[in-house]
Amino acid sequence: MSVGAEGFLRGSISSSLLIMCEKGVLGEAFKGINPTVLGTVVALVMQTIKNSILVAAGRISTQQMGAAFVDTVVISGGYLLGAHIGGIIGQALSFELPVVGYLLGSLIGTSFCVIYNIGKKKLISFCVDTGFTCFGLVEQNYELPDEVLHELGVETIPIPRTQIERIDIPRTQYHYSG
Repeated sequence: MSVGAEGFLRGSISSSLLIMCEKGVLGEAFKGINPTVLGTVVALVMQTIKNSILVAAGRISTQQMGAAFVDTVVISGGYLLGAHIGGIIGQALSFELPVVGYLLGSLIGTSFCVIYNIGKKKLISFCVDTGFTCFGLVEQNYELPDEVLHELGVETIPIPRTQIERIDIPRTQYHYSG
């Protein structure tokens, strides 16, 4: 599915849910839900579903899915927080121009996301440099290269590897036209 199609699908689901919330179909508690929050939740759920399918298909690992989930939650939360702060600042500065709050909120939210990404890269760099695994975020390989072992005087024995020939199994293509 292309990025445009994903965005269209998310927008369609978000607007359908918003209409249902405003009509009270999902209960009285959701009648006044913030559309931005609802859209963020829909995007988070759909991204998680997509990543779950990719994990089931073996295209990404569970660790990659977890990292993508954390990134999405932190970035979405930071953007929502920045938009809220920007809205408050915009109303305080000029109540006649609501666009100012939106612009400030976008700037604050985007700045938060940039700071998060820089911090994440620095944390991973720290983990790689020091050997700290950070609760499984970074896998560490504690094997010494053969050159270093040779310099230390450690004798190594090469282990022969067996190559197993793979057979391609013919697969049946199924196209659903529903």
